Order: sequence, then structure tokens, then C-alpha cells
Amino acid sequence: MSRATLHIAAACCVLAGCNAEPEPADSPPPADPIAADSVFDPVDDQVNLPTASIYYTLTSYDWYARGEPLVHAGRPYEPDGMPLNVPLTEMQKAGEYQGVDYYTRATDFGPAVYVPVYEGYWQMFSADPSAVALPADDAAGVADPAAADTLPPG
Repeated sequence: MSRATLHIAAACCVLAGCNAEPEPADSPPPADPIAADSVFDPVDDQVNLPTASIYYTLTSYDWYARGEPLVHAGRPYEPDGMPLNVPLTEMQKAGEYQGVDYYTRATDFGPAVYVPVYEGYWQMFSADPSAVALPADDAAGVADPAAADTLPPG
């Protein structure tokens, strides 16, 4: 073996993480930094909704799975950021959109609604301030306004 080949082999071992000393078989697995820093850490004494009223999997709802906005008061609202830990006492039910209850928070300054996605955690949906309010038919859940125009008269 040439000297250059030895250098390449040594560099490959270093890059691949070769270690002359194997780790003991009984050592605990390394801590998962993502699991250790979970965003869902419910507060024990916080008042929350019953689990039957929490939408753990919003993707089960067609409108959400298709990337459509939640519509409230004729305005489209889009998911915004990570879920927030907020006690139920700060929320007030504002309505229901295609099978999903949503809430408002009195302390908000901008237009936002919230969907409970875990015990004590709420996914915020924000309204685009430049978005135009949808016509009443769209707000009621008509997916394609052109389809509503194709119905025969009266």
C-alpha cells in the first residue's frame, strides 16, 4: 500500500466516525434532542378542553389536507407558526368550520382564530390583512363558485 492510500484510508475512517474503542453494549442510547425539547409539554394545573374536543390530526379534515384556509366571517385564515400554549380560560368559541371548532382570544390585536390541537395547545390561524372577504357562498363552504353558477334556474 502506498503512503497516499494510507492517508486516504485514515481520512475515510475519521470522516466515517471509525472508533478504535467500541461503545459498551449496555450504554444508554444518546438523548434525542428533538424529543427532549418537545413543544407539547402540558401544564398540570391548566384548564383544557376535553380530549374529544381536540383536533390532534387536522389533516383528517379534507379542507386542511388540501391546504385550504379556515373561513371565519367571510375571511380566509391560514395556519401561522407553531402551536401556542394558552389556557382555555383565555379562549372563546367563535364557530365551526367544516367539522372543526375554532376559537378567538380576547388579548389578540390582529385577526386570528385558534384550533385546539393538543392539551393546552392551540394552532393559530391568521387572516391576511390584504385578503378580500369571500362571498357568502364561499364562506358557507361552496368549493367552486363557478359550479354554483351552473345550476339550472329556480
